[in-house]
Amino acid sequence: MKYSTWLFALLISYIVGIITGAVDVQAESKHPDLTVVTLVIDNARPKIVGDEIRYPVSVAIMNQGDASVTGADPGPKFKIAATAIEPKGNSYRVAMKCRPWSYQFRRDDGSIDHGRVDDPWYCWSPGIGRKHVQLFHGELIFHSSKRGHDVQVKVKVDSCAGDEFKPSYCRIKESDENNNELVEQSLPGGILQIR
Repeated sequence: MKYSTWLFALLISYIVGIITGAVDVQAESKHPDLTVVTLVIDNARPKIVGDEIRYPVSVAIMNQGDASVTGADPGPKFKIAATAIEPKGNSYRVAMKCRPWSYQFRRDDGSIDHGRVDDPWYCWSPGIGRKHVQLFHGELIFHSSKRGHDVQVKVKVDSCAGDEFKPSYCRIKESDENNNELVEQSLPGGILQIR
């Protein structure tokens, strides 16, 4: 078969594939789109542990994109970080400790190994399917020196907080990189009074 005949046959089969749906021409442009949909802080039940003030927190994230966040490695894929914003605009990182989770994976030699995610500063996700919602429960942890301060709390999904040398999109390349944050609004005036 001549090269030009082969190329023409390939082109025809590609076009037929597009028409029948066997070839997805948008497959390369599909990306996840991570966003924080809810942030709830239970300010009625702070817990004092040593020099820490801990508030129960729940965060729901959604992948509203057209692709899942997965990978061959079953370990953590991206993290969620919290920031406190003071009335004058100063901000600082707040520890957001979520429940630990474990995973297992098969090494190249066939053996099974285990991992555990228990980060004192961030919540980590093992991945999320497209159009799925994922819930995280944990604690926001403030130092006792912040007692009496009023702050807004903001969380960010796919955060690079505490990381060096990450690309601008951090760990997950998304279809929209500008919708990854949410400021808590369920408290009166959106303000947490640390007590």
